Amino acid sequence: MHTLLTFLLFLAAADPAAVLESSYVGRDYEPTADSKSELWSAAPHVIADRNYLGKPIPGAPTEIRSRWSGMYLYLLFICPYDELNLKPDPTPAAETPELWKWDVAEAFIGSDFEHIARYKELQVSPQRE
Repeated sequence: MHTLLTFLLFLAAADPAAVLESSYVGRDYEPTADSKSELWSAAPHVIADRNYLGKPIPGAPTEIRSRWSGMYLYLLFICPYDELNLKPDPTPAAETPELWKWDVAEAFIGSDFEHIARYKELQVSPQRE
């Protein structure tokens, strides 16, 4: 199953229950993908099972968790899959143009509701791109 997750701010408009809240942590952590770790076990989360138009995404849903500290925003994407669509010959040390063409976890983060089109787009692939 090919699953591409696009988690957009517009998702909240389609389903208000899909708003991800992030909880504060008083210290910084070494990032880990262990969902049972101290950082992630009590983190708020949402389930992403629809695209930005509100249509169901085939396959198992993705879970997104978030925490923040004074310095960092931490995001954990738990993305079940049967088969990955990966970029051949990845180069993790350099930016990959059009990375969204392959399976990635993606976050669009904005902080100005007066100018909702101003945001940062963050993507990461299973190959550390």
